[in-house]
Amino acid sequence: MGKIGPDHRQVRETPGQVTAQFGLPISKLAGTGDSMLLELFKSGKYFATGAYFPGATLQMGLPVEWHLNVVRANWRLLIEGTYRHHSGTTNHPFRLEVDLDKDQLGRGHFHLNSFHTGEIVGTTAGLGRECSFLGRRAGNDGFVSMHLVQVADLVFEVSGQVAVDAGTSIAYQLKVIPNDPLLAKANVVSLAKGGA
Repeated sequence: MGKIGPDHRQVRETPGQVTAQFGLPISKLAGTGDSMLLELFKSGKYFATGAYFPGATLQMGLPVEWHLNVVRANWRLLIEGTYRHHSGTTNHPFRLEVDLDKDQLGRGHFHLNSFHTGEIVGTTAGLGRECSFLGRRAGNDGFVSMHLVQVADLVFEVSGQVAVDAGTSIAYQLKVIPNDPLLAKANVVSLAKGGA
């Protein structure tokens, strides 16, 4: 039997690692000293494409694309760039800052600022290759939710909802891939070696 950890889960100490009650070594979940979300991304440029669904029906999505620059530093993840939706060719800037709590595995806070959402703050939590974000806009009914899943090395699927002010929520789905020659090369080498 093990002891109860600070997050109220039973843990066992073994030589050189701590294992969670569900059998996964925390070192495998967290990587080498970083939090899981930091382990999912490498610094570099990414491209995301997908659709958003502004109506009550999810039958026909409208296209959206994002150009992202990701920077990892210590316990912080900075993602900034531009996005463009179907109604025009205007690129709108956005910035997402994620500060991870090094004392709580996979948890942290984020700050999102974009043309359509304004400033949204919230929390993030993750386990393994998945991470969820939930935040709200101060002073009104705006919110954002996002679920990010790593489907291969440096390839992600993102889905969620966003609502601005008291408006109807808009669902969205995106696929994120590397758009940086060095990241793309690293991804091909990883796949050739049998990486996920």
